[in-house]
Amino acid sequence: MSEPLENPFKIFKEWYFQAFEKEDSYPDAFSLSTSTLNGRPSCRTVLLKLYDDHSFTFFTNYDSQKGKELLENPQASMLFYWKTLKKQIRIHGEFIKSSKKVSDDYWSTRPYESCLHAYISNQSSELKLSSSEINNLMKEARRKFIKEVPRPDNWGGFTLTPDYFEFWEEGDFRWHKRKVFQLNNKKLWESKKLYP
Repeated sequence: MSEPLENPFKIFKEWYFQAFEKEDSYPDAFSLSTSTLNGRPSCRTVLLKLYDDHSFTFFTNYDSQKGKELLENPQASMLFYWKTLKKQIRIHGEFIKSSKKVSDDYWSTRPYESCLHAYISNQSSELKLSSSEINNLMKEARRKFIKEVPRPDNWGGFTLTPDYFEFWEEGDFRWHKRKVFQLNNKKLWESKKLYP
């Protein structure tokens, strides 16, 4: 671990760049854990699409399970694990809906076919249509939107503002390196090391 780096976002960027250089596939993948208000947890893998020195953003259908749970209970966590690097990062915080501009800007970068799929999909709902019915929906959408597919109102970004990071590096004989950063009074990051 790079001891001089005391800003968790700087450490994240350093490790993230390393992952893009060395991981074979999906270095931007992370496990997103959400829960309902009554505490029932749910976890799935999604892709990080945007980040800066304050936040992390992914995109989804707001009517999906993760979308509904984040709107109901915005407290959630992210976990990046890079097998090649033997490193992982846990990030906790609160999600909010991204701005319409952020969602529109990202939507405009997506491939046409991906936009069509998102447009016709009722993500996480029971799929009762046959393959031929889905193909017909796609054909109809292609006829309707020849060049550009408008972003559906129920599709967009979620942005996490973290208040906790944990950086983990594999060590010999399971003596792993762990360093935590916690936001104090929403202003200063305080760090400490943990036993493996």
